[in-house]
Amino acid sequence: MPEWIISAAVVALTIAFLGATFKFAYWRGEVDTDRKTFKKFMGEIREDMGEIRNKFEKILLRLPPTPVAGSSPLRLTDLGVEIADDLKAYEWASRLTPSLRGEVRDMLPYEVDEFCEKFVERHISRRTSGEASVSPPEHLNEYRAMATKVAICAYERGLDRAAVRKVLRVVLRDELLNPKP
Repeated sequence: MPEWIISAAVVALTIAFLGATFKFAYWRGEVDTDRKTFKKFMGEIREDMGEIRNKFEKILLRLPPTPVAGSSPLRLTDLGVEIADDLKAYEWASRLTPSLRGEVRDMLPYEVDEFCEKFVERHISRRTSGEASVSPPEHLNEYRAMATKVAICAYERGLDRAAVRKVLRVVLRDELLNPKP
């Protein structure tokens, strides 16, 4: 093979290799630039997420504590158990259930829950005059006393009275749904 063909082939291969090397170097430069830009972008996102997290925590700190967990069926949180203990709600519910069992005998659990909600709202909420709502006379003093306990508990814990009454509702409902002879 003539030397000029070999020399031309070497020159062509060298040019091709240099072109490929140049293209690779250019591509790598673009990739490095993109990586630097991407890293900077990710850093900005991390900063923004940190700010969002801090603001979200501030919002959560402003929310009042909840004594009743909102999943179905309603149940007491640790705070709700403390409130129930303070109000002696378990004893209160066990005193009431014998007279209420006949009213809820054929009800489904959700209907018992609705019954307890209405019962507590009707008998334990206080009017502006400070009197308990219209209640059967035999339990009137007990309902008034519980309404006062609810008001004091709500005041001391920084809750609204409705949140404290929800605790009574859940305790009464659980007591009524417990099968007892």
